[in-house]
Amino acid sequence: MTSLMSLVLDFRPAKSIVTMTREYLDTLYAGLLSDPDETYRLTLTVHELLENVIKYAGVGPRHLRVGLRSENGSTHVQVETRNSSSPEGIATLQRLFLDFAASPDALTIYDQLLATSFQREGSGLGLARIRAEADMRLACEIDGNDVTIRAEAPFFSIKLLSW
Repeated sequence: MTSLMSLVLDFRPAKSIVTMTREYLDTLYAGLLSDPDETYRLTLTVHELLENVIKYAGVGPRHLRVGLRSENGSTHVQVETRNSSSPEGIATLQRLFLDFAASPDALTIYDQLLATSFQREGSGLGLARIRAEADMRLACEIDGNDVTIRAEAPFFSIKLLSW
């Protein structure tokens, strides 16, 4: 595995960081990806993950990493957030990821969550949207109160490969 590019952002919670980061990455990756759909998928993923961090993170640092890497002849994009969370937030994430595993059809679970999202806080709709609209694989790692959520997918239009 070869890292092609990595962008790291450590930040304090502020709603404005979501829009500013999405706009910055949209500009940056539009120049690196020749497919506008892949740029949209990437920025949608960053937007949804950052919103989750702003809404649900506990105290402590918040971390975002966006990376492009080459592995076995293909290029992958990976977006990762890391932050602390409450026991309730962790339990919600664990249930959501169990639901994701039980329903491999991303669009079906997205539609189910969309229909019920108005009924509760922490609906999981943003994560389901990443799976359904951005076509990203999601993983969640929990270590004590620390949560890492990782979204990854192969991308085919990377211009960096010619560097």
